Amino acid sequence: VSVNVSGSTGRLFFNGSTFNGTVNVTKTDNNGDFSSGNNVFNGTTTLTNTGDGYILMGNTNRDQFNGVTTFNNNGGYRIYLAYNHGGQTTTFANDVFLNTNKSGRTDAWSYLICEGTNTAVSFGGNVTINCGGTLQSNHRILQGTGTQATYAGTVTVNATNTHTSTSINMGANGTSVFNGNIVLNNPGGINGIYFNNGASAASTLAATRTITIGGSGFVAGTLSLPRFTQLGSTLQTLTALSGTAILTVGPSSNFAGDVNFAAPRLFLNGAVYGGTASFEKTGASGDFSTGGNTFNGSTTITNSGSDEFVLGNGNADIFNNTVTFNNTGSYRIRAAYNHSGQTTTFNGNVTLNSNKSGGTDSWSFLFGEVNDSNLLFNGLLTINCGGTLRSDHRFLNGTGSAGSLKGPITINIAN
Repeated sequence: VSVNVSGSTGRLFFNGSTFNGTVNVTKTDNNGDFSSGNNVFNGTTTLTNTGDGYILMGNTNRDQFNGVTTFNNNGGYRIYLAYNHGGQTTTFANDVFLNTNKSGRTDAWSYLICEGTNTAVSFGGNVTINCGGTLQSNHRILQGTGTQATYAGTVTVNATNTHTSTSINMGANGTSVFNGNIVLNNPGGINGIYFNNGASAASTLAATRTITIGGSGFVAGTLSLPRFTQLGSTLQTLTALSGTAILTVGPSSNFAGDVNFAAPRLFLNGAVYGGTASFEKTGASGDFSTGGNTFNGSTTITNSGSDEFVLGNGNADIFNNTVTFNNTGSYRIRAAYNHSGQTTTFNGNVTLNSNKSGGTDSWSFLFGEVNDSNLLFNGLLTINCGGTLRSDHRFLNGTGSAGSLKGPITINIAN
């Protein structure tokens, strides 16, 4: 087809055609339409769903989109892309926009990409997900076993949707490669943006690239980064989370460069940090991290919030360099909390700084609280207890817990 194609139709099937002009088509009815794929869209393409059925692309064969491509889900149901074509890759050579503003029905989903086994998708330009509206509008990418996604450009998520159950899953079961930056915004307060939800899912961020919070902020919900690997030494900064937002890192994640992470709620659930690392909990809920982390660079851990920050609840942590703990909030820091038969190890010097800012809780630091949770300090231990509020410290409260201090200890009490 060498002319421009535009219009609206009740049912919409793309079953093996080449479009050399622009395509702008709207589906309006309540039926679900399975397109068999094998299409080539060479011009700017816009596909819109305003009905209560679904648009489904790529069922059996891949599609190729060579121009800027926009999908609009303004109806009551879903859009499927690269649905099921095992061993083939749907390709987008230019920028892609996934826009949502659903108008009705109770279906929870908006976009589903790569649902079938061994189905792949490749994005050659930037990808922008604009998830708006007030209705639940979940996104899921890579549901199928063995699915793959490759992103050459910047991936931007703008979650202005206000439904608190909406989630954006950037990798359910397959593997993703991000060769551009990742920018995440959640000003609407959706349930969260999740990478690699399933145990088989994993993501790689290319060297020199970053994952950041965008200018609209991240005010609620979860940013989850399990099985997320950063290549190269570029600093990663995630500090613009606010309100009641949650940042969860791990399990099986790896950041080769320096990191600076801060959030109202912060969970360190099993990652390797290769460079200098700074973590700050700022909010009002108690956060129990499962541990299993390895910190290879100089590390700073701060609680400036009004509830406790707990490390090592399930697995021991390893600190291979200097570590500084700062309690400047109104509650506690617990480390090596509960990992029976395991030892949290500090191979560098450790400093505990206490200068609490409010509250009535009497404790500041508690290490080795639950039975058989062990501690090993291979360097210096310095305790600086300042401020005007009661700030008790306790080590090895758990029955059977053991500690070894191989260097000198200095205690400075200005409290």
